[in-house]
Amino acid sequence: MGQAGAERWNDRLRGRWRGPRSLTTVLPLDSGAGPGEDPAAARDRVRRLEPDLVQRLGEVSDLHFLRLVVVPADERTGQGLRLLLNVIHDRPLDEHLADLTRRAGDVLIDMLGSTAPSGRPMDLPPFLLQHRVRDDALYIGAVGRTVQEIQAERRLRDALAERVDREEASGRWESLDAEAARRELRAIARTEWTGPEFPLGRLPRPTRSQRTLKLVDLALVLTLFPIIGVLGYDLMDAVRRMEPGPKRALTRMGAWIWWLWGAIPTAVAFLVVRGLELWERPLEAPGPTEAELQALEQAEDERPRNELTVWFPVRDNWLSRVLLRVILFGAERGTRHFWADGALAGARNIHYARILQVDGGRSMIFMSDYEGSFDAYIDHFVGIGGNHRAVVPISSRLAGCPKTRWLYLQDDPPSFRPGWKQLIRTYQTDASVWYSAYPDLTCNDVLNHAAIRDGLFADELSDQEARAWARRI
Repeated sequence: MGQAGAERWNDRLRGRWRGPRSLTTVLPLDSGAGPGEDPAAARDRVRRLEPDLVQRLGEVSDLHFLRLVVVPADERTGQGLRLLLNVIHDRPLDEHLADLTRRAGDVLIDMLGSTAPSGRPMDLPPFLLQHRVRDDALYIGAVGRTVQEIQAERRLRDALAERVDREEASGRWESLDAEAARRELRAIARTEWTGPEFPLGRLPRPTRSQRTLKLVDLALVLTLFPIIGVLGYDLMDAVRRMEPGPKRALTRMGAWIWWLWGAIPTAVAFLVVRGLELWERPLEAPGPTEAELQALEQAEDERPRNELTVWFPVRDNWLSRVLLRVILFGAERGTRHFWADGALAGARNIHYARILQVDGGRSMIFMSDYEGSFDAYIDHFVGIGGNHRAVVPISSRLAGCPKTRWLYLQDDPPSFRPGWKQLIRTYQTDASVWYSAYPDLTCNDVLNHAAIRDGLFADELSDQEARAWARRI
């Protein structure tokens, strides 16, 4: 099986128990026949075509997010001007690309300029797959929610809120308890709000085969990759959150037995990391120019939702490249099994985050779609009270990152946050196109609307549960 076939198989396998899916492709914008295109001209061309592209993207029924980023030439790796394309989608990749190129292929070809494979949209999918880069770690804020479900659940919540306001204003519900009111709303939904624009019934539950696939994936990782002990805290925390009973007791016992297998390899790995940290000389990111910083801050201030795209250089030694790949392998398993409830190591304002190694491991791409300000985003991970477990290990392998100790600890905490922020600003690139199918919804909104739907169609709720459900509307 070739690499393309293996990636398609992996997409289908994970798509059975974990979606939406992500496609990242890095396309050349330099033909190599001359000095190359000016980055500013490429950005202007992409942004000029953005309104037409965004209008067409709204017709792609399974598209969550799309970004296009013009990446400048890199003398360090010898790479010319490139165009980064990332899409978050629901359907199998071949089906999604066929729909995307049918509706917007001609605009994408115009954005590529002279390096487009041809003027025919049908030639675009093979070109995109040819330059595809595999996601090393993918975080999903609302696991399993499709675009159509997110939009339908939002309409359901709005309809419920309007009906509740109307009934409360009339005073007819004063004698009803919360559970009786919920049952009446459920009857209204089943008779008045029918059709594909509204969801009917509770959320689909994972089947036995889906649960088995996920369990097998975790078991193989823990067995064949013993230094995954770096996720030991998350593993034990997941056990603590299980319902008390025999299942939790057996799982806890199994986790401690597993530590007999994982403790020594994990300890050896930490010693190797510490030796590397002591050997490496400190580096400092040069920082952006004043004009670059103002442009980034202006774009962020103009929108309540933000995107972050950073093209980092990795420390220039083979051990750092290998270590980063190992760390990202662990991060991907963390997002699959431990950070799958709407929070990335405690952060609940992120829709999607992707990390990829490119240029033979000499560069790392980080992409995030989040709510709120840039400073609040930074503070959550490395500020006062921040959750360092999510970002410090990965950042430690980047050229210009402040020094770390034992992979997870900041060598000098007071200087780490400004140094890490400077690192991001130095290599951050603003997206020329950033599309969202639900730009006014936060990740918490999406999860809340799904819980409203689930509670509405539940068979029976206690009065306390019904009151808690009503507060969500």
